[in-house]
Amino acid sequence: MAAPPTAGAEKNFVDGNLTGVSGNGTVAQQVVLSVNLRTGLAPQDNSANLTAGADNGRFENGWICIGAGSGTPTSGLLGNGDDFVRKDEGIDIPALVSKAGQPDVAGKVIAWSGTAFTLNVSSGTLSASYNGGTLSVAGVSATITTVGGTSIVNVATAPVIPFVLHDDDGAILPRLPLVGAEAQQIFGSAFVRPLADGAGNPAYNSLNVPFARNTPIASLAAVFASANAIQSSANRLQRFWCGYTIYAFQFSATPEQVGPIGPGNPPRGDSDPNAEAMIPGLNYSGKGAIFYIEPLREYNVFSSEERLLVHEVAHQFGVADSYISGDSPADCIMGAGMYSAGAKFYPEAINIIRSKINSPNK
Repeated sequence: MAAPPTAGAEKNFVDGNLTGVSGNGTVAQQVVLSVNLRTGLAPQDNSANLTAGADNGRFENGWICIGAGSGTPTSGLLGNGDDFVRKDEGIDIPALVSKAGQPDVAGKVIAWSGTAFTLNVSSGTLSASYNGGTLSVAGVSATITTVGGTSIVNVATAPVIPFVLHDDDGAILPRLPLVGAEAQQIFGSAFVRPLADGAGNPAYNSLNVPFARNTPIASLAAVFASANAIQSSANRLQRFWCGYTIYAFQFSATPEQVGPIGPGNPPRGDSDPNAEAMIPGLNYSGKGAIFYIEPLREYNVFSSEERLLVHEVAHQFGVADSYISGDSPADCIMGAGMYSAGAKFYPEAINIIRSKINSPNK
């Protein structure tokens, strides 16, 4: 899959303008945005958030950069509501008050409503002497009409203060599936030698599959449409199988469930917010395997990447999940051992793979 774009509906960030700021009298804790982070995104993001009070939203642990140019990023966000992001420890919004003949006054914006800004001043002293001067908020300037007391600055017209908002995603695309020594060893027990060679055709090892920020089950039919052509191509001979795999970014943006809902098994989405359980990979109707690299990164299980590949490709041989609960052996590659070093096929899986008849007509 290709790298995330920097524009359009599939970009992996949100940009717009601030419309308000609130705080605790010392720091800014919440900024209101011009973009609705639920209904204003395409596709719509229905992650439980702070507005509903059910969870922290997609942007939990993300960061926001406020202001002109590179801005000043604030990381470790508590989360978001429909039209705001929040961090109780403080969101950094630098401010500078200036006027010819007066020393500059520096500080942080801790509240903003309409044309009134409240500052926590760190150097200098505000006074009416700055009437008619300039307020710069994160590099964006406005003309001061009046100064109220030692903390309030009123401006003629509210400035347009931009923001860029990211969640905590950080995976990198494009990349090809990893088939190394571990995959060779596990598949070797079933007399299979895996090769990432595009089924003998390098053109099949494409890095140009269009980027999709979230790939839910409903869209997998389109994602795997090309699998049929590959698996029925002239390259599919009796001496080898063609397994179709793709690296994607992450699962559904909404808590789409795979498997039962119950204690310890919350609805599964893209792990944004954190309470959504992750989906590291899926087998789609025996046609192919899709691997989501952002959950692998976020849950720090990239060390299990080859095991996950073996697990999902084995489904294309007809091997089912096994030992998922109960007396689940820690080294069963088709069950609990998917993330464990030393994972292996158990006899049932080996028998299925070894006895599989490979016919170009099937």
